[in-house]
Amino acid sequence: IEHHLDLDAYSTQPYQIDLDGDVAQFVTSAARGVMGFEDGTELSLAPGRVESLCLLPGGCTCEDGSQPLSGTPLVATEPGRVGLAIAATAGGRYTVAAAAMTLDQACAAGTGMDQCLLGTWVLDVPALQEVVQERFNETGATIGASGSGTITFKSSSFDSMLDLHLTANRAIQGVGPVKAEVVIAGPGHANYRADGFTLRPTESVANFDVAVNVSVAGRQVANVPVGIPGVGDIGSDLVENKSFYTCPTATRLIVTPQDGFPVAFNKQE
Repeated sequence: IEHHLDLDAYSTQPYQIDLDGDVAQFVTSAARGVMGFEDGTELSLAPGRVESLCLLPGGCTCEDGSQPLSGTPLVATEPGRVGLAIAATAGGRYTVAAAAMTLDQACAAGTGMDQCLLGTWVLDVPALQEVVQERFNETGATIGASGSGTITFKSSSFDSMLDLHLTANRAIQGVGPVKAEVVIAGPGHANYRADGFTLRPTESVANFDVAVNVSVAGRQVANVPVGIPGVGDIGSDLVENKSFYTCPTATRLIVTPQDGFPVAFNKQE
């Protein structure tokens, strides 16, 4: 499960969760999170740090005697209902991700390779347009997106290719129609580890070119990235920075850079 929400500065969001499976994992990008259990104990969540829970009565140890996922003993608890609250110190868009898995799956994930990532994924451009539009609804801007993008995961590396075109149109009183166009194109490559929800690129190389054009009433006025902050970072975020990811189905991948918005991919046939 991956949930994205907008929070005001110094606000909180509560959740009620039913734990199931052998191992459960949680992560949030919010400044602080706290899980509360029925026995009165609490577990703090730091931003971007995955917390793993063992729900098995006899503990969670792999067949070779090692500990799954992080390699250290997991927090022991029981299946059932828990509370979770996240808090923001600054206004923005935040992510909460959670998953349940078998002990065998958790032991396999400790290798740093998640089987659900393997293969070639195609950028869901309409879905990207929707999430960017949501971010800019209050500005009155209309967002458009076209083009293509792919990312291919191998066992320890991935290659990406973008040719993405984004536009923002807004009518400003006394000025006229303002249009910003951003084109992100080029290849990227990185070695990676995938433990739980966290995709950690290493030794990354990004060669993304970003071209920007801003026009007012049809006349070009600038060629600098104005009006769509952060959009030019989509490509480099995926290749260079730690991101959250989930595979909600065998044909769907959601990657969320820590300071960005969710980017959806569909599995290539």
